[in-house]
Amino acid sequence: MSTFTTTVVENKLELVLYLHHIYNGDNATQKIVVQPNGVNSFGSIVAQDWPCYNNLDVSGAKLIARAQGTHTMTSKSGALSWYNSFSLLFQDGSRFPGSTLEVKGINVTEGEWSIVGGTGEFTNAQGTIYKSTVKTMANVDIVKITIHATYKPTKAGN
Repeated sequence: MSTFTTTVVENKLELVLYLHHIYNGDNATQKIVVQPNGVNSFGSIVAQDWPCYNNLDVSGAKLIARAQGTHTMTSKSGALSWYNSFSLLFQDGSRFPGSTLEVKGINVTEGEWSIVGGTGEFTNAQGTIYKSTVKTMANVDIVKITIHATYKPTKAGN
């Protein structure tokens, strides 16, 4: 009879980033791909590529990740409720290049998103992203995202 020992290592990630949600203009970080007729935006689908920096002031900040995916207007009532589904893709030059956190949840500027998985360094990730708008300008919301995640990395091919 053979026996084996398994060691499970669980890592924690706590990280603050500043997501730039630029919804109109020449530097927009999202684009409407479906826009149905109607009173409100119900059924609209928007593709996004939101940059996430390590500092509120972009001039001295480093691009750490990009939130790439879609958001869909899911409310018929007139209250804005955007369902988000995206990969938070960590960039070259970050501590976790090429790794992703898979994220889902409603609305962009306030509340919480769920971390429902990940790739690369963040295999088996789960957790929560807390978000709040910290600066609003014409066509731009800068959203502070505070990431709390646990993950159990595995070696490729295992």
